[in-house]
Amino acid sequence: MIKPHLILATLAFSLCAATQQPGNPPPPPDPVTVQAQPEPPAEPPADPPPAVEPWEPGGKDKEEDTDRLLNRIAILAGVVLGLIGTGLGLLSFFRDRKLNRRQTRFEVEKLLAEAWDLLGGKPGSEDITPYNKDRADLEMARRLTKQAIILDPGYAKSHCRLGVYWLARQRYDKAMAAAREAIALDSTFFGGHNILGVSLDLAGDHQAATDAYKRAIQMQPDYAKTYCNLGIALGNTGDHEAAIEEFRKAIELKPRFAKAYYNLGAALSITGAQRAAREANRKALEVRPDYANTQEDLNSELGISSPS
Repeated sequence: MIKPHLILATLAFSLCAATQQPGNPPPPPDPVTVQAQPEPPAEPPADPPPAVEPWEPGGKDKEEDTDRLLNRIAILAGVVLGLIGTGLGLLSFFRDRKLNRRQTRFEVEKLLAEAWDLLGGKPGSEDITPYNKDRADLEMARRLTKQAIILDPGYAKSHCRLGVYWLARQRYDKAMAAAREAIALDSTFFGGHNILGVSLDLAGDHQAATDAYKRAIQMQPDYAKTYCNLGIALGNTGDHEAAIEEFRKAIELKPRFAKAYYNLGAALSITGAQRAAREANRKALEVRPDYANTQEDLNSELGISSPS
C-alpha cells in the first residue's frame, strides 16, 4: 500500500526541483559566421539621456515580478508539503511501533499464563501453594518463560516468572538473580521484590528478606501474602512480637487466610500467649479443615494424641 506521506514528500521534491531549474541559455554563435568588423568612426557627443520616469508595474517587468512570486509560492508549497509528509511519516512509524509492541505484549502474557499454570499458580493470582513438582511441567514452564523473555527482554514480569521456576526447583541463587534482574528493569515492580524476599528467606538470609518484603509492601500495600511472608522472616530473625503484628495485618486484609492464622498461632505460642495461640489455630482449621500441620499443633496444645 502506498502511504500518503511518501506521495506528499515526492510531490514536494518535484516542486522544489522544478522551480530551481535555470532557463536554457541561448546557443553560442557559430564560429564560422563570426567575422572581424572594422571599427566604427567616432561619433559626436550624444545628447544627455532623458529623465527616468518612475517605474510602474506593467509590461515585461510585471511579468517578471509575477514569475518570481509564483516561484516563491511554489517553493513555499513544496516546503509545506514536505513537512506534512514528514509528519505523517513519523505518525505512521510510531503508530505501527505501538501496535507491534501491543501485539508482542499480548503474546508474552499468553506464554506467561501457560507457564504460570504449569508452575501450579492460581489463575488471576500471584499465589502458588504448593509448587508443582512435576519435572516435565516445570521444564515446559521454563521454556515458555524463556520464550517470553526473548520476545520482550525488558518486561520485568517475565523475569519474575523465571524466578518462580527456580524457587520450585529450590535453586534459590538463580531465583535471586532472576528477581534482581526484574528489579533492575522496573524498580517499582512489586513482584521482583516479593520473589527476592522469598528467595533470600529460603536461602537463610532472613534480615535481607525482611528488607525485600518491606519494599514489596511499599509497592503494593494491599497484598496480604507479603505481610505473612514478612512475619515469617521476622520470626526467623527472632523478632516474634513484630511477626505477630505482620500476621495480624495479613488477616485484616484477608480474613480467611489460613496460613496467616497458623503462623500467628505459632508466634503467639512462642511468646507464651497459649490461649490466643489456640484460638488462632482453631481459626485456621475453620478456614481450612485440611490444614494438617495446624491440626497436629492444636492437638498437641490440647493434649490430644495424633492418630498413628
